[in-house]
Amino acid sequence: MVCGPCLMKPVIEIQNISKKFSVDLTNRQYKSIRETLTNFFSGKKNEQFELWALKDICLDIYPGESIGVIGSNGSGKSTLLKILSKISPPTKGKIHLRGNVASLIEVGTGFHPELNGHENIFLNGSILGLHKSEIIKKFDEIVEFSGVGKFLQTPLKHYSTGMQLRLAFSVAAHLDPSILLVDEVLAVGDAEFQKKCLNKMMEVTSQDGRTVMFVSHNLEAVQKLCKKTVHIEKGILKNFGETNKVIHEYLHHEKLNPTKDIILDLPEKLNAPQFKSVSIKNHQIKYGEDIFLEIEIIAPENNKAGIEIDLKDQSHFPVSHSSTAPMQGNLLELRSDEINKFEVKMESLNLAAGEYHLYLKLTHPWTEDFHQMPNALRFEVVHSDPYDTGFSFQQSNRGSIHHTLSTTRITSKLPHEG
Repeated sequence: MVCGPCLMKPVIEIQNISKKFSVDLTNRQYKSIRETLTNFFSGKKNEQFELWALKDICLDIYPGESIGVIGSNGSGKSTLLKILSKISPPTKGKIHLRGNVASLIEVGTGFHPELNGHENIFLNGSILGLHKSEIIKKFDEIVEFSGVGKFLQTPLKHYSTGMQLRLAFSVAAHLDPSILLVDEVLAVGDAEFQKKCLNKMMEVTSQDGRTVMFVSHNLEAVQKLCKKTVHIEKGILKNFGETNKVIHEYLHHEKLNPTKDIILDLPEKLNAPQFKSVSIKNHQIKYGEDIFLEIEIIAPENNKAGIEIDLKDQSHFPVSHSSTAPMQGNLLELRSDEINKFEVKMESLNLAAGEYHLYLKLTHPWTEDFHQMPNALRFEVVHSDPYDTGFSFQQSNRGSIHHTLSTTRITSKLPHEG
């Protein structure tokens, strides 16, 4: 493929990549000896079906490009990055990478929990293929950016998820990989650090000419960082081009195919409380009605957390913020031996007619954010007529929330003439 007016080889070539998973419907964690022997001697085979996570993906990505990767949950975005990171091989097709690759796919990857922060910087750097002298040269910058300097001699197993993320991103971003692959892993960080990471990724692409692939549900972050964006849906490449155009078409696709439920893929090792699933009971409401959510949370140990919800309009502009008030001590009790289920009610939404998005966050007042779900769910206000006039109040430049004004009559006497 020709890039611009000159001939340039892609730094990433993806040629007809497909990935198949075989799912065993009869596989359970525990089976009796009798059942196992019966199945073996009877020749009974497990019931399986094939799941194609990716189908014939073709992409050429050039040096210095920042590429966003968007799509609904389970669309194949993370699978693509795992193939590019050589974590998982493709079932079909080939990839060609021209340069060294650093990836942030899952918090803690490339780290050892028993080693301290100082030791893990050198361990992770060596995994990325760097010499000790190169790591020493960048060491101070890595520590300063990560903000974990006080804990360098502390074993990583005592770090919070957010601290592990800070260290992992700092190592990957400062050790000059020509290709940086970043998954939704940044969602576990606090807002300030997310902004810092985005600025760093913008810096390395614009100044250093490195290539970044950024998987995210945060469309605002994708728009800010990426000039081009890939839209993958059900394993198929739906669109690839200029970011604003791809996101516009993606949102139109999402509106035609509204998401009511999200079930998340859980990591093999859970380091902090995390959303397991979120569902919305009523994805269409009228003016003034309530929204009901059902949320499942799992935790590696007994803990407490708060739920925060940001409501945004169809342009992803903030409309309101709701919380279970963790700062006032109204924390949810989480148990490690069960799936913690909660019903959340958002009351009396006096919203203009239109489409809205819910961004969810699992928080604790004395620690960093546990888990975030940007652009998690959508719902639609189908009729907004507070005065029963027959005319619906639509989203516009007047805003999305309707308020009724109360007035008090103030009178003053006219000055006496004569």
